[in-house]
Amino acid sequence: MDCGPTCLRMVAQHYGKTYTPESLRQFVTIDHDGTSLLHLRQAAEQMGFNTLAASVTFEQLDQETPLPCIILWNRNHFVVIPPQDYNSGQPGSQILMADPEKGLVEVDKATFLKGWIEDHDQGVVLMLEPGHAF
Repeated sequence: MDCGPTCLRMVAQHYGKTYTPESLRQFVTIDHDGTSLLHLRQAAEQMGFNTLAASVTFEQLDQETPLPCIILWNRNHFVVIPPQDYNSGQPGSQILMADPEKGLVEVDKATFLKGWIEDHDQGVVLMLEPGHAF
């Protein structure tokens, strides 16, 4: 299973469209290393999404990023962040992720930041919203 296309399927399903793994092959470029963020973004745009790939802070993810979105996890895996209330100021708050390999996973904020943040207190996110062609 390739995590990138599976994440795209999850986001599309959230917005009411169903794709089989086979039907996604027409959009997604997969090589021996899987799918790159660029190829994932291009596939999403071909599916009719408006996209923006960016590095954002946790506060931007929490307050400004439309959910669901796809994030790069541990520099080599894509997961979906579904709509949720982070309760980021609350001790012990959990962050929900939809992991193509593990299903729904809740992690504490420290674990989330360790797996997501890359450089300068920012992590990679692919924001997707349905466009007119969706």
